[in-house]
Amino acid sequence: MKLNILNKITIFAAGVGLVAFGLYACRKNQVKPQPEVVNDITLTPDYDAKVKSFVSKVKHFEETLERCKTMRVAGNMQIDSVLWNMEALFNTSYSSPEKDYVETVKQDLTFYVNLDEDGSLPMNEVSNLYENVTDLVREAYANDGITENKSLMTVVFDKGETIGDKSSVEVHVISGRSNDNNGHVILEDGPFKPGDCWYFGEYGGSCDDPSIVCDAAEIIEDSINYYFAGTPVPVSGYRYVNYNLMTKTLEGPEYLRPNGEPYLYYSHYVNDTSLYFNYAMLNYYFNGEKKVILQLLPEDLKNAGMLPDNLCFVQVDIRGLAENGICFHHNSITYGDRILIPIQVIGPTGNLLD
Repeated sequence: MKLNILNKITIFAAGVGLVAFGLYACRKNQVKPQPEVVNDITLTPDYDAKVKSFVSKVKHFEETLERCKTMRVAGNMQIDSVLWNMEALFNTSYSSPEKDYVETVKQDLTFYVNLDEDGSLPMNEVSNLYENVTDLVREAYANDGITENKSLMTVVFDKGETIGDKSSVEVHVISGRSNDNNGHVILEDGPFKPGDCWYFGEYGGSCDDPSIVCDAAEIIEDSINYYFAGTPVPVSGYRYVNYNLMTKTLEGPEYLRPNGEPYLYYSHYVNDTSLYFNYAMLNYYFNGEKKVILQLLPEDLKNAGMLPDNLCFVQVDIRGLAENGICFHHNSITYGDRILIPIQVIGPTGNLLD
């Protein structure tokens, strides 16, 4: 603990220890890349100005944190600005959003800070918070259960509940097993083939092996992330950085198909056989997730004025849950801005474990 900063870690990922080994074993061959044409972007003067502004903010914040390590730095920063700057710096330093993630693990960390009366934090305590966050994100990332082609996808910073002068800071660490993104396409009806069959719900398993520790929701999650989350870098010598990140949650019945059925799985439990998804059901709900994540929810966020400037889908975490006789998908969907920056300006992605 440093100064008045308290922290604790809560890990909700299913990818730790022996459980992680089970996830890796059941997911590793579920999706395969196919070639796709990637269109180049146009780097306009306005875009260059936006890049310069972003890089300037990130470097200024980084330099301020460095000064805080050796001296007392005067001044305070509002908590919202603290979180924006930390998220931008952390993802600039360590994240790789451009890759294909065949498997992802989401871990949630909670920190507590004492704010001044105006909702701000002294700069030296901002520095201490960033060090604490870095240490625990590194620990979570090291223990995410991924051993092969390990990569940090993105880190999301959210302001939590404020009670009196104490506020929580929620940090969501999303890592996984990745491939370099060479572009790929998906068949119109979906990625699943005859013979694919998975059980829906927390106990998981495939139709052939119910002991496997993953379920239909997680298999759909992996496929959505693999095909739609990674963004190939279209210009040599550049890299992507995610910032202005936001997470929205859905639990199934919010969006309905023309026939009145939910796009996301939401059903009354009947018996165990009703929870087995064959390949047609997997594709049905894969395409439902795709429709909601890439079209319907972004349209609603746009109409509500909640979208960032350059909306991109970052990733989705899907859990198969059962409560009060209802089985449903619980989605945590991350969107954000994504900016393309010359590597010579911002530097290459660092390895958090080095």
